[in-house]
Amino acid sequence: MVEHCNPDLLLVDINLPDINGLELTRKIRDRFPTLKVLVLSMYDSKEYVSESLRSGASGYVLKNAPSREIVAAIEAIKNGGTFYSAEIAQKLLLEDGTINELTPRESQVLYKMTQGLNNKQMARELDISVRTVETHRLSIRRKLNIDKPAALVKYAIDHGIIPR
Repeated sequence: MVEHCNPDLLLVDINLPDINGLELTRKIRDRFPTLKVLVLSMYDSKEYVSESLRSGASGYVLKNAPSREIVAAIEAIKNGGTFYSAEIAQKLLLEDGTINELTPRESQVLYKMTQGLNNKQMARELDISVRTVETHRLSIRRKLNIDKPAALVKYAIDHGIIPR
């Protein structure tokens, strides 16, 4: 079906009648490496999210997420980014002891950074000033002892916040 429709993005559930959605994601990405996959699931466990990342999914959104979040995920992935449901991102962030040192707002800023947002976009989405975003980014770098933005991205990749 993918061959005939040639979609830009595929929404995949983990529970499918004939095949596990994560296995389907793996097969789709092997056969169509440029096709983006967004996992839409009721499961919020770190294991499923991590496996979806390893399978090549560009995002993971919970089925109970607000429709605006699902639309935002589709748009972010369609534009070459990644997206993780706020609940999923928070869970991933809080399960890592290092990230627990961050304040909730710093965790939000780090999450937005993994979505590829610039300071102005983060400020608008978090309803704070650009200067406050800059302050949080500086604090994140200091707490994690990471100076360069590329190293922050690597840190996020290494800790499963964004896919490899």
